[in-house]
Amino acid sequence: NLSSTQSAVIVPYPGASHKYCIFTVRGCTGGSTTGPLGYYFAYSVVDMTLNAGLGDVLVAEKNIILFDSSAEKCTAMLHANGSDIWVLGHEQYTDKFHAYRLTSSGIVDTVTSPVGSIHTSCVSYMLANHSGDQVAVANFGTGAGVEMFDFNQQTGVVSDPDTIQVTPAYGIHFSPNDSVLYAGYTSGIYQYDLSAPLPQSTQYLVSDVSTYAIAEGPDEKLYSTRYTTSYLAAI
Repeated sequence: NLSSTQSAVIVPYPGASHKYCIFTVRGCTGGSTTGPLGYYFAYSVVDMTLNAGLGDVLVAEKNIILFDSSAEKCTAMLHANGSDIWVLGHEQYTDKFHAYRLTSSGIVDTVTSPVGSIHTSCVSYMLANHSGDQVAVANFGTGAGVEMFDFNQQTGVVSDPDTIQVTPAYGIHFSPNDSVLYAGYTSGIYQYDLSAPLPQSTQYLVSDVSTYAIAEGPDEKLYSTRYTTSYLAAI
């Protein structure tokens, strides 16, 4: 969806090097298409051996809805066994996380964790750290602006919420070594030292330019959008 914050997350299909699973999140401000609200969290499977090697979506596994009323949030991390994959979504206007375990047999586990604040906005990012044992969630509305959670890679349970920032946030990202968290919004981009006993006390304003999306490049730099400009910023 052109309006969704994290409109698609692509993961390799366990045990099948020629297949990928695309998890899609409809824009919750972009209109209803199905169900009570139509803001669904779904997946499709791509087989790269189809279409003369260019790949194609499998008809029988296209837009399979996992839950309705989704916020525009989606992230993924490895299972504790090192091969399966957890994909995590969040219900809009609630405190519920939904974790789905993708295996070589498909999705075999669904784990719901009601934890943390109830967000008043359905947009903004959610991201797992590189290790896969923590999740940061941004809130564009009132309440907790950025929360950190522990993620159990064996069970899929989200727990232990910690409010890092009260100011509303949109983009978030961990540094490549997971020691620092960045959060961006209209007031700029902030940095937090996650190795400190109280990361909240280490808040540092990196830039006062309005910053929204943040993404990591292959060079391990973080790139962010600079709102209403045609340029990216780099950290």
